[in-house]
Amino acid sequence: MDDHREIEERARLAALYGEEDTSKMVACLMKGIWLGIEEEKSELKMAKSELEKDLARAITEAMKEVRQLKASHVIAIGQLQVEAKANLDEIVEERDRLGRRLMLKGYS
Repeated sequence: MDDHREIEERARLAALYGEEDTSKMVACLMKGIWLGIEEEKSELKMAKSELEKDLARAITEAMKEVRQLKASHVIAIGQLQVEAKANLDEIVEERDRLGRRLMLKGYS
């Protein structure tokens, strides 16, 4: 940005001191504009690079979370299956007990 300001200052001074060669002034201004554009372009490239790094980190973290959630779901499903089997076994046992009672009382 300093080069850009220096060129603007030179162009301003040239205009103040009555330099007649406007093509020099225009060339100085054009160079200043070009330097400003190049500087902005460089800053945008750096910002883009940082955003790409941030995106890559976010994707990595999201994938890690997905894997953890999948593992948690597998564990939870396994626990629920064990619990369901235990409940079923308990119900079957209770049914058999009631069936024996009814048979003892004469119901068939």
